[in-house]
Amino acid sequence: LLVEIIERLKSKDEQDLLQQQQQRKQKQSMFIPHFQSVQQALCLQLNQSVDYRFENGRVILCQIVAINKQYKTHMLTLHPAGRPLSDTKYDQYCNVYTEYMKLSAAKSVSLRRANNIHPFATLKEYDYIDVNPMLHIAGDNIWKNGKIIKLDKSS
Repeated sequence: LLVEIIERLKSKDEQDLLQQQQQRKQKQSMFIPHFQSVQQALCLQLNQSVDYRFENGRVILCQIVAINKQYKTHMLTLHPAGRPLSDTKYDQYCNVYTEYMKLSAAKSVSLRRANNIHPFATLKEYDYIDVNPMLHIAGDNIWKNGKIIKLDKSS
């Protein structure tokens, strides 16, 4: 009887270990930093939340407060989450056809933490890094030297 109980516990431990390994694999799935096509961005609806990359490079969770589909454009008005709707100072306008790469699924980037094995996890303020800006002048050297002046405390 005691031998049977021990065998059952061992088999249960093995099953639990397999489940944990499967969960880890699912968590390590491929990260997609932004929408890959205009069609993904066109599926967004009013009052839906989305991550938006501001001009300074920060990604902030925003809510879609207006959609304008006039003149063959698809303009979204995005309002940062956590700010009152009456405060329109930080509202952003996004043309889905030309700026879909600034949009991503809600909380996929804004709440993502760099894990310990990521090369950026060891960076700190005042470190020097090479930067490849998204918008650059044609014929200009794309990679630039940069200095980290501030880190996001939640990532």
